[in-house]
Amino acid sequence: MYPPAADNYGTDFCSIMCLQTTPPIVVIAMCTGKIYHAILLKELEENGNDETTTTQYNYTSNCQTSEKDALYVYEYAEIELGLSFGDNDEKYNCPIHLRSDKGNKSRYFCSHNAGIHMINLPMVSQLEEYINEAD
Repeated sequence: MYPPAADNYGTDFCSIMCLQTTPPIVVIAMCTGKIYHAILLKELEENGNDETTTTQYNYTSNCQTSEKDALYVYEYAEIELGLSFGDNDEKYNCPIHLRSDKGNKSRYFCSHNAGIHMINLPMVSQLEEYINEAD
């Protein structure tokens, strides 16, 4: 996962989902309420001129990866998992379940013990515009 993080993005992931976009967007949820959004791309390669380039990626709709694929985290969201009454309250942790929206590929739903959230990803339409301009 890129960019590298000091805690390596933690170890308490509880759910992962791949949105059927081009390029694929991977959603990774943690039990603490933090949700990472990452783009699945080919890993950067070094060419003979000591320049870093990206390789051409043949996107598929099934999110199959090879050993040269990498996740590039571009943002994270933090959702409330329950009510807290003060700053000294202990943070509540619980599993988060991710579900894609079949009618709109730029949003998804996440549910947990205390409720349900709808997350909208503007990056999906921005990526579509960029890809259509490149054609």
